[in-house]
Amino acid sequence: MISSFGENCLLKNKYCFLVGIFLFVVFLVVADGFTQENSPANISIEGRNWELYSSGVRTRMFLDVYQCAIYLDQEEKNLDSDLDLKHPIAIRIQILISELPEQVPDPWRESIKPEISDQLYSRFKKEIFKLTQRDLLIFTFLPGGPTKFYINNEKKFSDPGSGLMHSLLEQWIGPFPVSEDLKTALLLKKGKKQ
Repeated sequence: MISSFGENCLLKNKYCFLVGIFLFVVFLVVADGFTQENSPANISIEGRNWELYSSGVRTRMFLDVYQCAIYLDQEEKNLDSDLDLKHPIAIRIQILISELPEQVPDPWRESIKPEISDQLYSRFKKEIFKLTQRDLLIFTFLPGGPTKFYINNEKKFSDPGSGLMHSLLEQWIGPFPVSEDLKTALLLKKGKKQ
């Protein structure tokens, strides 16, 4: 039979354990708030200004992997959900993790490789393997022009047509997105209430 002293010790240990778990969860939430930054309201690339439409975070196994933001030309007000690319669009991705995979992630490979030449894909892979936490990737597209790819505001390549941009957007906001939560965030214009 456990004495009242023993019961008190067990209750205190359970209480301390639960308080410890609660404090750990609070720490994770607060730390997450410090690591995630808001996407800038505007970006400028090669003299063209882009206005933030929406942004969201790609989370995998409780880790924030990257922040994805969609920018439209300042004159455009809405994102076409059918991905017809009749208007200028830019995608900004900020890397949030320090441990990047040793391979190009499957969704990226499946979106990018079929749309560009083998030579460009080889260059893309080399650039991706150099990425570190907080690096910025930007893809831009103007109707009738190429899709351009930048890392930290330095242009890495240009691919003719809209195929690459369409494939990238489909990865995030198409019928089978990599994350439903990210898709919802990206289709929700900033400033609107859910």
